[in-house]
Amino acid sequence: MARLSFPAPALDEFSGRALGKYEIACRLSAGGMSEIFLAFQRGAAGFRKYVVLKRILNDVKGREEVVRMFVQEAKLAAGFAHSNIAQVFDLDVADGDLFLAMEFVPGATLVEVAKACLSAGASIPTGFSLSVARDTALALHYAHTFTDAAGRHQPVLHRDVAEKNIMVSFEGTIKLLDFGIAKRLDRAGHTHVGTVKGTSGYMSPEQIRGEKLDARSDIFSLGVVLHECLCGQRLFYRKTREEELDAALNLDAPLPSRRNREVNPELDAVVQKALSRERDRRFHNAREMAKAIERAAGPLLWEQEKIAGFIQQLFAERREQTRKLLGGLLDDGEVSGVHLARHLAVPELDDSLPTKTVAVPEARETLREEDPPFSRAAADVLASTDDVQRTPKGPHLTITEESLPVPPKRRRGATTWRKLAKDWRPLLRQLADRAHTPAGLAVIAVGSALLVLLIAYLVLF
Repeated sequence: MARLSFPAPALDEFSGRALGKYEIACRLSAGGMSEIFLAFQRGAAGFRKYVVLKRILNDVKGREEVVRMFVQEAKLAAGFAHSNIAQVFDLDVADGDLFLAMEFVPGATLVEVAKACLSAGASIPTGFSLSVARDTALALHYAHTFTDAAGRHQPVLHRDVAEKNIMVSFEGTIKLLDFGIAKRLDRAGHTHVGTVKGTSGYMSPEQIRGEKLDARSDIFSLGVVLHECLCGQRLFYRKTREEELDAALNLDAPLPSRRNREVNPELDAVVQKALSRERDRRFHNAREMAKAIERAAGPLLWEQEKIAGFIQQLFAERREQTRKLLGGLLDDGEVSGVHLARHLAVPELDDSLPTKTVAVPEARETLREEDPPFSRAAADVLASTDDVQRTPKGPHLTITEESLPVPPKRRRGATTWRKLAKDWRPLLRQLADRAHTPAGLAVIAVGSALLVLLIAYLVLF
């Protein structure tokens, strides 16, 4: 298969900035609610840990629902320890910015794999597709049956299984990403009308209808992914979201073997069972689906080494650039003059596939240089010890404005002093950096004199 060439834009303006205890190498992408950075944490004796930081965008970080979903993602995924799920390491706030630190996985998403194969004039290999679906099913089963370190059963439903959230590393490992709209299965209820969340074309019929969900909803979504990878085209793609939802509700999926001769009748049966509109006819759990794929695929399944070789060949330039750039960071601690966004393994801003494979609507937002502070209600979401799934009227799939905690009343003076302290913090940091210069000493001297005059005035009058 031909190797694909990826352009290397210029270095961006985020490189070298600090976000909490992490130093940003570059911004990788931005979406409707958050932006993604490659960063690292320094330690003793040259220790360096690379992570991916996910930060709420300035335009929406004052919205309580966005903050609540962000915190929910961290709380749900923090305890996961599975080889096929990208880990969440940290949730923190720095200078009013709420962010997640997650596992850095060099590789490519299924969206990118499909685009690369289409550009090369080739189809996605059948064995590769089956192996990816099998490992993703195992990751889903782990989440669906999750038990935390304290022995508490806390099953989690993903609710957004799609190609954009499945990655394949250069080492051949499959990683399920983005539990941003995930939900505790034992707390899941009915969704309010008009508040269905998920990617159109991948949601199960019951998810579209706003019914109570269970693990079989994710199984349907994975069935859509497997069908599309085997056939090389969208399953429920239509011109509008409404038409896509209607197709998922009413149309029967054609047999994959009609477009892919490598698909045998047993694999047809696996896909059709996963895509049953009636959930009782689907697999009872995701592990059952994984075992069914193994039995039906047999020797068609790829080993990890073969998957790694395929991804390394398909994205050879990206892999080479990734190694070169990270090597430069390790050598001198500075970011190379080549932007990493086209070479590193996170879902990029354009996470849509052509309609011949898979297409997902993209969202773009412009960033402001200013960083407005969180609203008080948003800060209370972070401080709350209650589970983020619970609402006054019982568990629901979405957060309503009425379910948000009421901000506690604070004294006006205390709030004013907190705001003044926050506004002066950047100036004080700049003065500290320049204290050894003549200009810095002069500013400190003038400030000290003004402070003495202020104290004298307060004492005398």
